[in-house]
Amino acid sequence: MLTVRHHPLEEFFRMPTLDRYFDTAGALDAARASAWVPAVDVYEDAEKLVFKVELPEVKKEDVSVRVADGVLTMEGTRQLENEEKRQGYHRVERSYGKFARSFALPESVGTDHVGAELKDGVLRVTLPKRKEALPRTIEIKA
Repeated sequence: MLTVRHHPLEEFFRMPTLDRYFDTAGALDAARASAWVPAVDVYEDAEKLVFKVELPEVKKEDVSVRVADGVLTMEGTRQLENEEKRQGYHRVERSYGKFARSFALPESVGTDHVGAELKDGVLRVTLPKRKEALPRTIEIKA
């Protein structure tokens, strides 16, 4: 025997909301989806911390890198250059515009000799570790 329970509020929760009528939630989701946030890989070895940022079709002049108060910030702009237009058809799938990525830095890295290089669409930012943070070998006395 199958028992079906009726919940009085079930139909209320199925009713469309004002957001659905005016598509305000959809507009917010579309705005979030179109915001460009470049992918970043972060890795470290014994001597440095490295950030690799994917910046296809971004010129060196359109990117800035700064370190302030223990935070690394990389920001810039990707310009829209090519559009596909045919008989009223317009399509742009890639995101363009301003971007900014910020990362809190560990105390083990120094900010005096930060290196930044943009090559083949990848920005590589290198922060050397402080001498105090580098591994060292301790001599054992007999």
